[in-house]
Amino acid sequence: MSTAIFLRMDQMSISPEEVKDRKKIGTLDGDDVYRVSLRGGLQMIAAKRKSGKVEVLGAASHRAIALHIAKKKNSNLKVDELAKGDFWPVEAFASELPKWERVTEEIRRRASGV
Repeated sequence: MSTAIFLRMDQMSISPEEVKDRKKIGTLDGDDVYRVSLRGGLQMIAAKRKSGKVEVLGAASHRAIALHIAKKKNSNLKVDELAKGDFWPVEAFASELPKWERVTEEIRRRASGV
């Protein structure tokens, strides 16, 4: 069974070759949650659902911002594997947050085919 994270979206495709790093960091509703770093610098928090579908929970230029977005939208997200860089006060990236929330929503919209 492959553990590759592969996203296929309307006009966006992320292949396994573009994934720089992937690490399981927790769970959401019993599904595994991963931090995914892309070669271009985008950081994502994504849940791999039991159905096989990958759901992006947060996306940003830094994993702390992506994790903040994911936790904000998913209060039952349980994170049990964090790195030192995941601990940023919200004030440090508050000005960037609206932009990355829009990016996350756009990725989610395209993934749903809307």
